[in-house]
Amino acid sequence: MRDIKFKAWHKKRKKFYKVIHLYRDSYDELWATCEGYDIIEQREMHIDIQPEDCIIVIYTGKKDKNGKEIYEGDICLINWHDARYENYYGEVVWNKDEAAWDFGAGCVSEVGWSHEVVGNIYKNPELLSGKYVLAGVRDEKVKRYV
Repeated sequence: MRDIKFKAWHKKRKKFYKVIHLYRDSYDELWATCEGYDIIEQREMHIDIQPEDCIIVIYTGKKDKNGKEIYEGDICLINWHDARYENYYGEVVWNKDEAAWDFGAGCVSEVGWSHEVVGNIYKNPELLSGKYVLAGVRDEKVKRYV
């Protein structure tokens, strides 16, 4: 059984928070109680984020080749193990037709390639622009799957 975890992207603070609790108010709006930190009192605290200020993303239950948890909206560098194929960046989305997490060219469970989280669509949208070149990539053929 996989862990069910969420993160909340705070639109104004441009930061992710670990979600502790999700709940709906009397207007049926989804609120997130998240882990935070009070810099004045120097202690951990819980904060409620208003629905219009956050985007909730879910953990896929998968980890990348470095052991980092993969969440919806993450951007991964896909490395094919077969030299005939080019490497590319892909956004992690739920494919409802396949009922699986997808990068645009295949589901996370596909064999024959590895993936590495290199950013997300909120902090690093330029990774999907086709103009971004990732420093340190050994393969010169890195592109976005379209």
